[in-house]
Amino acid sequence: MIKAIIFDLDGTLIEFKLDVYSSKNEVIHLIKKELPNIVGLDVSQPYHLMLEKVRGFVDEKTFESIKLKVFKVLDKFEEKAVQETSLKEGARDALIELKRLGKRITLLTNSGKTATFNALKKFGIIDLFEIVLSREDVEFLKPSTSGFKKMLTLLNLGASECLSVGDGLIDLIPSKALGIKFVAVAGGYNPIEKMLEHRPDYVVSSLSELPMLVCKL
Repeated sequence: MIKAIIFDLDGTLIEFKLDVYSSKNEVIHLIKKELPNIVGLDVSQPYHLMLEKVRGFVDEKTFESIKLKVFKVLDKFEEKAVQETSLKEGARDALIELKRLGKRITLLTNSGKTATFNALKKFGIIDLFEIVLSREDVEFLKPSTSGFKKMLTLLNLGASECLSVGDGLIDLIPSKALGIKFVAVAGGYNPIEKMLEHRPDYVVSSLSELPMLVCKL
């Protein structure tokens, strides 16, 4: 029986209108300023890969210092993006219905804590979540399994008792690795065709379909 649902945020519950190109350029500029000899960074890479390159280049103390500076850059862009963000169709009603069904609702996101909580407050859904983990709360960003493991520990539940819901491979791959059933939401970060190559357990075209699916599990 599914007791808890682990949601992704951006692209799954909300449309986060982040200026990705500009934010990545600023992050790369920051990293190169800190580490002039580092190579192999470009705007096509997700943030977690940039940080992994930094981790492999310096000691842990230096890495943590640079990581915090990178997070501050991302915070600046995300806080601006929150002002223009919108709630995905069917998201609020799905969350309310899942809560009514007695499911524990949680959130695991690579976004920063300030932007995450501001977005949830903006749409009046923050009280629906029992646990919210942002990038500051985990050792490694998704697609690492780190955040999912921490969530299972906080919930005191096994993987088979949880359902993961997201729009990207960074959610699908770690969920499957831990044995957490995964629901792919179409129309998000990764094309659904790409998601299907990695065999999600379920696919929905809208979050409005989620409560009925959960009732069948």
